[in-house]
Amino acid sequence: MERVIKRNGSETAYEPQKIKAAVQKAFNEVKQPWDEQLGDRIVQSVEAEFKNEHAASVEDIQNAVEKSLMKEGCYDVAKAYILYRQQRTRARNIRKALSDL
Repeated sequence: MERVIKRNGSETAYEPQKIKAAVQKAFNEVKQPWDEQLGDRIVQSVEAEFKNEHAASVEDIQNAVEKSLMKEGCYDVAKAYILYRQQRTRARNIRKALSDL
């Protein structure tokens, strides 16, 4: 995977450090110590899922992160990650509804 398809349809370069940063924030949210090697494994797992793809959508990447967290047994972190995604989705929907007025 070389590119990420953003929600607005545009493409940008794939940046694995963004995955690690998001997962690290989820770890911080549940007050669990961050493990750099775990972050690397999650990135590798996500990359493996899309190894034959030129690009993947933000949503598909986030779904893969959730699955990787669960496979690693990080259930509380996965829950925090999922809840944050839901919160951001609601905020995007509200902003869109307000801009459509």
